Amino acid sequence: MQKNCLKCETPFETKSNLKFYCSRGCRETFNKQSKCVICGKEVKVKGFTTKLCSEICKNKLYLKMYPPRSEKECNYCNQVRKYTDFRIVKPNKKGKNKGKIAGWRTTNNDHRASRCLACEKKEFEGRYAKNPFPQMVSNAKRRSKADGRIFNITTKYIKSIFPKDSRCPVLGVKFDMSLKKGGTQKHSPTLDKIIPEKGYVEGNLIIVSWIVNRVKGDVNYEEMEKILKYYLKNKKETKNFYNKKDFIS
Repeated sequence: MQKNCLKCETPFETKSNLKFYCSRGCRETFNKQSKCVICGKEVKVKGFTTKLCSEICKNKLYLKMYPPRSEKECNYCNQVRKYTDFRIVKPNKKGKNKGKIAGWRTTNNDHRASRCLACEKKEFEGRYAKNPFPQMVSNAKRRSKADGRIFNITTKYIKSIFPKDSRCPVLGVKFDMSLKKGGTQKHSPTLDKIIPEKGYVEGNLIIVSWIVNRVKGDVNYEEMEKILKYYLKNKKETKNFYNKKDFIS
């Protein structure tokens, strides 16, 4: 990439994002001066640190050191991609760096992650296949917040109730730990609330495949029994009942 030297403004080529001077001489003279490197005011700071008189000048120097870019090399696949191929990074909400934004600045006036979306997706899929429990807890927490229901489970608890044979207790099929585009797989493990009104609490959850959870929904045992009886009765009385073979071409 091409940058302009902070001292003499001479353009130079570099592969590092941390190099800001065209030569050692420019770097040493730039740090030795006792004036603000932006506005030129006298600064009472000893040492070779960069002299800045205010937060405004600090922000101006940052913009000068890290100019906005329209494309970047992904830190994982090492391919140069447009900024739209990277995830937008939001300000930190907690900790010492609250309000600060990580990532690189784009010409769209926002900040993006260092990895492209394709690499992030690939890494997440591999992590989910090895350990789906944190994501299951995260999904449950998000749903409970949206529904206004109780949530007090942990990853450790989910591991303790996960079937030891890694099979759905209803269908008997092996859980599918892979992900598909746009959602989960048919036999992905999901958390099902035995009594929906109680929410996600210990003792009220079982792990079943996604299709089972979808069919059950938020109905109770009495409603499930009525639904089952109706469809079994309909299957006996109706000659043209759904037959999977009729839909296979």
